[in-house]
Amino acid sequence: MTQECEEQLAKQGILIVPDFVANAGGVISSYVEYIGGTEKEMFRMVEDKITKNTALVLEKAEKENVIPRVAALEIAKARVKKKCKTCR
Repeated sequence: MTQECEEQLAKQGILIVPDFVANAGGVISSYVEYIGGTEKEMFRMVEDKITKNTALVLEKAEKENVIPRVAALEIAKARVKKKCKTCR
C-alpha cells in the first residue's frame, strides 16, 4: 500500500498500522530461535514487542499529526542511527 493510499484512508478515519510494524513477528521469532529460546519465550517476545512498538507508533502519529507510516519510519531511522553510533 502506498503512502498516498494510507493518507486517503486516514482522511476517512481508517487506521493503518504499517506492514513492517505489524509483520515483525517473523524477525523476532527468528531471533528467539537463534538465541535458543523456547516457543513460549518466542510468543511472549513477539506479543510484547509488537504491542509496544504499535503503541509507540500510534502515539507518535497522533502527537505529531502524521500517518502511522511516517511515525514508524522516523522511529526506525532514529533506532538505526543510535545503534550505528554505538557500533563505531
